[in-house]
Amino acid sequence: MTHLKAAQNKCFHDGLDKRVDFVMDGVHSLSFKNNAFDFIIVIDILYTLLNLISLIGLERIMKHKAWLFLIEKTLIPTVAQKLYKISNENL
Repeated sequence: MTHLKAAQNKCFHDGLDKRVDFVMDGVHSLSFKNNAFDFIIVIDILYTLLNLISLIGLERIMKHKAWLFLIEKTLIPTVAQKLYKISNENL
């Protein structure tokens, strides 16, 4: 079962399925409007990116003060340091 399907099942079980939309898209070609999301969850993606600049597309589709939740099984220390610096610059 994919992470997306598991989250959909959990929301259905908790009665939240009418309030939450789940969408999967590619980070290199996001098809969403600007300022579209309050909350984005990204799972196991950093190892596929050529660089962290690819995450800039997420900033475009996030509303002001939106949350970005990154879930990674393995995180390389240099990538973690870059993410920390980026997040602190945008606070």
